[in-house]
Amino acid sequence: MKGLKVIALLVIAVVVPLGSSYNTAVATTDASYYFAETGHTVKGAFLNYWEQNGGLMRQGYPLTDELNEVSDLDGKSYTVQYFERAVFEYHPENQAPYNVLLSQLGTFRYKQKYPNGAPSQAANPDSAITFPQTGKTLGGGFRHYWEQDGGLAQFGYPISNEFAEVSDLNAQTYTVQYFERAVFEYHPENRPPYDVLLSQLGRFRYDSVHSPQPVPGGSQLIASTLLGKSIATGNYLFWIDTRNSMNNGRSVYGYDIRKQAEFVVSDKPSNKFYLITDGKTLAWAETDVAFSIGNASIQGYDISTGKQFTIMPPMQGLSELDGIGLDNNILYYTDLRTGHVGIYAHDLATGQEHLISAVGSDPVAKDGVLLWLEGRNLSQHGPSETDLHMLKLDGSKVDTIVTTGTGGLIGYGVSGDDVVWSYSPVSPNHGVYLYSIGSGATRTLTSETADNAIISGNLVAWTNEPVNQPSRSWSISVYNTDTGSVTTLVQDSTTLVQAIGITSQNQLAYTVEPASSAILQLYLIGLK
Repeated sequence: MKGLKVIALLVIAVVVPLGSSYNTAVATTDASYYFAETGHTVKGAFLNYWEQNGGLMRQGYPLTDELNEVSDLDGKSYTVQYFERAVFEYHPENQAPYNVLLSQLGTFRYKQKYPNGAPSQAANPDSAITFPQTGKTLGGGFRHYWEQDGGLAQFGYPISNEFAEVSDLNAQTYTVQYFERAVFEYHPENRPPYDVLLSQLGRFRYDSVHSPQPVPGGSQLIASTLLGKSIATGNYLFWIDTRNSMNNGRSVYGYDIRKQAEFVVSDKPSNKFYLITDGKTLAWAETDVAFSIGNASIQGYDISTGKQFTIMPPMQGLSELDGIGLDNNILYYTDLRTGHVGIYAHDLATGQEHLISAVGSDPVAKDGVLLWLEGRNLSQHGPSETDLHMLKLDGSKVDTIVTTGTGGLIGYGVSGDDVVWSYSPVSPNHGVYLYSIGSGATRTLTSETADNAIISGNLVAWTNEPVNQPSRSWSISVYNTDTGSVTTLVQDSTTLVQAIGITSQNQLAYTVEPASSAILQLYLIGLK
């Protein structure tokens, strides 16, 4: 999603046909619920169906808002909404509860992967029942799950018997069975009821119908199921991923650029957010799989040894975080708990901590420098201003306000002696700026509508945003602070692109956000 600061919200459960062309749709309705995890809202009849039919466990998070989509099966236009494990269709001609129907994603997926039928199928004889409608047999744990968790209305008839299939998400082999609206996967490593999981057919279908932007020339696709901001550090990339979302959790993945190999950092079922690193330790905040308020912890991962450890254990109210930073084995976090509000420095080795700012938020730490934001209102009804603060952690530079402006900062960072920041494109201060800690001088790198600025060594990158310019596309520019040269590496993108870092291999890491989805793709491209 756009780079505006978003505080991670914790979701509390409020417990057929698809097409190829779509436009934003307006739905009817009373209640609505916004999911910060994917940036989409579920409302009205769709929300009612989601709540009454398994919620997160059975349907997953929304991947889009409501869309108008033309059916591949009957050529009619329907209001639809994509979820991780389903696609809802609105049929106002039907009485509730049949005004919301599920698309036959299992049928679509099965025909796509196995046009001649899946090989080596075998009926499970345990408490088996055969459906004359399809001639397929349902038995064992799959039958129990089918009957207990939605039956015919949710999953449809079986359209295959059981067989072994290699997962498209993690290359592991699972026993699966296809149904009209679902695919069951057997995970013997999990305790019931989580030994039967549902494939993310909604995501597969979305990627199939609404394919991502063509890869810009020279770019390498690393991953395509990211949530939130990813990280580039040295020879590694890290991100929070929606794959293997067992019991609705989120995983942390890494990528070794030298080995060109992906690896799992943490696949514990939990909600993870605020991913950061100082190049040695990777850290993130997480809550338990129930997403309940008041039990967030901060976890760490030693990049050199691959060992995971707990930095701060679950604490009452710790879920009220507003950003974390990490540098030289010190964790900087913004706490919103009553009686403990502000930015604190927490020593990973000793556990000791002290207050940095009582009113600050969103700390960024690197190379012995700490940055953070402090906001204030100019008057009761006037605009608010945001101050960007800078502090040298060795004490050689006291708390200094680097810049003040209205409209909000979108992206700021530090590398060595330089601080970079960018204002919102709608701000009167819009543009990208560079500040020298040593001299105190500020220079403008661009006054165009640009945001999400990052810095690494002598290179600054930012996103050029087509605000109020319909003919202009998204692009990423890279500025060399030594030579003053500007290069546009990623251009002509019709959807949001965002630089996230520069690697030791002299590559730019960036993400692409497809239209109508908060699920990102991660790319690498060589710097010229």
